[in-house]
Parts: sequence; structure tokens; C-alpha cells
Amino acid sequence: MKKMSVSFDSSIPIPDFTLPSTEGGRILGSRDFRQHSNLVILLMHSWSCDSCRRLVASLHDRREFFSWLDIRVVVIVEEPLIKLAGAEAVLGPEMTLLADEDGKVTASFREGAGNDHPLVVIADRFGAIFEKMELDEGEEIDFGEMESTLLFIATLCPECGRPDGESTY
Repeated sequence: MKKMSVSFDSSIPIPDFTLPSTEGGRILGSRDFRQHSNLVILLMHSWSCDSCRRLVASLHDRREFFSWLDIRVVVIVEEPLIKLAGAEAVLGPEMTLLADEDGKVTASFREGAGNDHPLVVIADRFGAIFEKMELDEGEEIDFGEMESTLLFIATLCPECGRPDGESTY
């Protein structure tokens, strides 16, 4: 796993995007998630890839932890929406599946990462990226590392995104 961490005060935001979802083809984007939930975003190249689907299943298995911390899991797949038919049944309501047919959104997230491997991005409710984890083919997500980052984000002020008690003056 290649890990790229970003400090809490960095100004590296998630890219602005809008993509069709498997929720009735509804268009969703980065602005739909801001101010609502912290995010775990999984970027993968194909829904038909067995190792990528195992990553989705491992995220789904932790849905109670994500729910407890009010985290939204978003899966972005570089495929047309039609190839994702039926996939939402696997995800359940606590995960969002988006189709990035031309791969432009995925490419904007991949700055500083490889092109073909799954990528996990952790961001706060303000859209600031805290961590990127590039996974080799077949590699599992390091949930210890992920949970540590998510728990840290949970300690931040819900109004400003800074550590509780830190002065902004």
C-alpha cells in the first residue's frame, strides 16, 4: 500500500465533481456531501473486478462503524452507469455508487497516485483530504490506519474542522 497523508490544516480539497448514481440515475456530486458527513471514497476501475468488489464488501462489513461516526462511503467506478446495474443491491443504503464513464473525475483524485490501482480517499465534511491509500491489485484496506484517521477527524470541531480547543485567532 502506498499511503499519502495530508495534515489537517492542508488546503487540499476533494475535486468538485458531478456523476450519475445507481440511485435511479440521480446526479450526485461533491457538493451533495459537503457539510453533511465525513467521507471514505473508493475509486476503482471496474465493477466486474473481483478484488475491487472484495474491497467494496470489506467496506460494507464496517457499515456500523461508519454509521456510528456519521461517515458516508462513496464508490466511484470508471464505467458507464449501465454496467453497474444491480450493484446497489450489494451496497445497501449506507453506500453510494457513482459511474465515472470517461474517467475524468477519477483522474482528478489520482494526482500523485498511480493510474490503475484502487484508491481510498478519506476526507472531512468540509471536503479536505486527510489521507489517500493506493492499493496494489488484490491488497486489502488497512482498516486500522483508516479507523485511526477517521477517529481523528471525528475529534475535530464540527463547525470549523480544527482540533477542539485550538484557537483560530
